[in-house]
Amino acid sequence: MMGGITLMAGQSQTVRQITVPTAYAGTLSSLGVAVSDFCGVYARTKDSAAGAQVDTPAWQAPSEGGLYKSTFAAEFLRRKVEKEGVAWAISGYAAGSTTIAYFAPGAEGDVRLRAVLDHIKAFEEFYWHQGGDDAGDGTTYAAYKTALTQVFSDAASQNQRGTNFKKAVTTMATRTSAGRGTTAQVQAIRTAGLDWSSENGAVYAEPHDIDLVDSVHQGQAGNIVLAHHVFRVFNGNDNGPTLGAGTRSGNTITIPVTLPAGATALAITGNPGSRFHVFPAGTTANAVAVSAVAYDEGEQAMKLTLAAAPANDVALDVYFCRHPDPSQSAYGSMIRDDRMEDGLPVGRNLEPATVNGVAAVAAPGGEEPAEPAPEPLPVGARILLNTYHSQRNASEPSFFAGSAAAGWNSLNARANNSASARLPLTSSDGVATPVKAHAEYSTGRGGSTTLTGSVVPNDVLQTNMFISRTAAASYAASTSARVRITDLPAGTQWKVDVLASAQGTGVRNQTIAIGSDTRVVDVMNNTGISATFDGVTPDSGEIAVAFTQVDAEQFAYLTAVILTRVG
Repeated sequence: MMGGITLMAGQSQTVRQITVPTAYAGTLSSLGVAVSDFCGVYARTKDSAAGAQVDTPAWQAPSEGGLYKSTFAAEFLRRKVEKEGVAWAISGYAAGSTTIAYFAPGAEGDVRLRAVLDHIKAFEEFYWHQGGDDAGDGTTYAAYKTALTQVFSDAASQNQRGTNFKKAVTTMATRTSAGRGTTAQVQAIRTAGLDWSSENGAVYAEPHDIDLVDSVHQGQAGNIVLAHHVFRVFNGNDNGPTLGAGTRSGNTITIPVTLPAGATALAITGNPGSRFHVFPAGTTANAVAVSAVAYDEGEQAMKLTLAAAPANDVALDVYFCRHPDPSQSAYGSMIRDDRMEDGLPVGRNLEPATVNGVAAVAAPGGEEPAEPAPEPLPVGARILLNTYHSQRNASEPSFFAGSAAAGWNSLNARANNSASARLPLTSSDGVATPVKAHAEYSTGRGGSTTLTGSVVPNDVLQTNMFISRTAAASYAASTSARVRITDLPAGTQWKVDVLASAQGTGVRNQTIAIGSDTRVVDVMNNTGISATFDGVTPDSGEIAVAFTQVDAEQFAYLTAVILTRVG
């Protein structure tokens, strides 16, 4: 009988937390890893490496010749037993070279994980370690977050403890390979894991001091260090000191460090200079070499010495632990705090301020600056968007020019998803913004040609984009379209007013939706706001306004979108 179970799922890194290929050097005994008398493993793995596949799981303690040979299992379970004072087990399913879609409800990975859950019935902790193949395949930030919700919800539905379990996510630990996914793709998956964790009560762990046997997988020595991280994740925390925004004087960068509660200092081991990457701001080209790294205890700041001082008008971006990691013997070259109250041999690792690891360093400048440029989208700023996506006719080549619709952005022909087709938007007072927009899947444009007296200028009201379904007289098959507003600043909130209008007689119902918030509205001869969405937070910098027919309607319309920043 077990007092508690840690469920694990993921790809090949998780496989090696359960068992290891026959070729791996280092045994439990040779690495000084003791096995508790009060632990066990019941897990299944799928992997192409010889000796790393467990087809028929059985309850066993970790051992050299058994099913579960990984030092992770032995080291993690020994510490869990000592910490919790009860017998503890690892269970789960992992498969090499898989994306998160492999674990979607009903997919192969989900079916195999459910088979294990049917056996163990319940678990107290769930550790997800996966993401490398998703980075290589270009899985988006939003798609990965959605899939994480599915994975954890499905596991909870099979847990007799329900949702009463601890959650932890690692989307990629130490990874020296740049072969699967660009740095941006890797960071998109890592950011998705970090943001999902913060939104769903999970702990995000991204350890960067794991010894590897290749450019991706931890070996037996690395498994011990990874076990220490996961043990800390579930028993207290694994969060270390964080970096803030830096300053520069000559060739010295000073970056403030925030120490967590209980820490009094930083310890530098090995050569952590290779952990920092410095580039001119906004680019990852023309790297600036770092010649030395030190911690100033008095200032509580990291001091980076550059090999040469950039010009005074050059701002810099400093990355800490930027993918790909600089070496696969990272255990010694690291910056840590001095908290070792849990009996582990080292403190918690220094962390970047964000998962991207950027600390902004302003240009020193030769003189005091002029006032900073105003923010293009302060609270209260408005963006006015007319959805009309084609010129009404050839005789009106400058539609909107000098009309009552001044201050409005017109989509004109911006009706596809290519970056080059996205329309840069100005605010209502004519200030350029970073925001862009385009329409998707529109089948026509037209207008409520004689309606007037609207909350928007007549020129806006009297044009629209629409979708039509014509497959049968009953119009049984709905179609849908949307306008996507992209590149909205992170952390902002918006009020979104949507106007849809058609001209004619009777009732014409349709939906207007942002995400899962859907409204049904009658748009016939409408001159006012059809729907207002308050407190909308952009998902990955995007707000999408969708519309579709309801019942047996043939058409659906979208006329105008007004965004007002509220936070």
